[in-house]
Amino acid sequence: MSIIYKGQVVNTNNYLTVFSGYSLDVLDEIRLAILDDTPIAPYISSCKEDSYRLGQLRLAIKEYVPRKFLNPYMSGACIFKIRKGLREGLDMSPVLKYVRGGAKPSVPCHTLERMLDVILAGGDISKTDFTAIANNLVGVVCEGLLKNYPMWLFENETLSEQRVRLLMRGMALNIDVSPFVSSEWSDAQIRCIFLNAKLVDINFLLSIINSRFSTECIECVVFAITNNLDYTVTGAKDSDGNPVFNEFQMDALNTAMQNGVLTEEMCNPQLSDIEIQDKYLAEISNKKVLGGVLPKD
Repeated sequence: MSIIYKGQVVNTNNYLTVFSGYSLDVLDEIRLAILDDTPIAPYISSCKEDSYRLGQLRLAIKEYVPRKFLNPYMSGACIFKIRKGLREGLDMSPVLKYVRGGAKPSVPCHTLERMLDVILAGGDISKTDFTAIANNLVGVVCEGLLKNYPMWLFENETLSEQRVRLLMRGMALNIDVSPFVSSEWSDAQIRCIFLNAKLVDINFLLSIINSRFSTECIECVVFAITNNLDYTVTGAKDSDGNPVFNEFQMDALNTAMQNGVLTEEMCNPQLSDIEIQDKYLAEISNKKVLGGVLPKD
């Protein structure tokens, strides 16, 4: 019953002397390792102030956890979760690229713990590079992975958790959210588009509008599409990609189209919405006169 520490045989007779200055709880773990002939010597120095981590390493070695999973810089919680996963027959190999060798893990331990929680819950972390996930997004990304969402879309992105949660609402609707990962789109615009997902095909809508369309303008374009109006009028853009008309002009143009009185003259961005309205009201009035019955002599 002994361990070898720095070339010295350590047993129950001398371990207190060899490890003088260590806390009692760490000494207890060393004594248990000696009694079990568990070779924990490579991990003792790095766990001098962390008996829980040393205890987890001792148990992992005792349970024949492959050494490739053991890293002296991992937290005790990480080691516990690895042990649990292996006991349950889960594939824990996706974490290996983050903990290889004796160097510090390539992600913080709190991130590694969340990743291990995903695996233990039956999720797949293999398609996501957590070294490229911002610290503030680790929790929400793990939530998404448990729902089988493509959370790798948020690698190397500096987004707020609120934005990611909004995009996850789109994922729940089976919407391809990749066009909205860009910070060009506001939360309000994205929310407006998602709310109309049952009315129009999002990809088709995005072929007409861009992030320069306000939520009100987007609603006008959606109205045109869903009412079989000429959406190329309300969705017109200039050479820089800006909408030609504002939301008030678009609304007036939609009304003109609904009444079947849209003229080329009305499609002038220099006209105000009031001027457009005056013109289509005049057209409606003329239409009624022309369509009416002439009075008898």
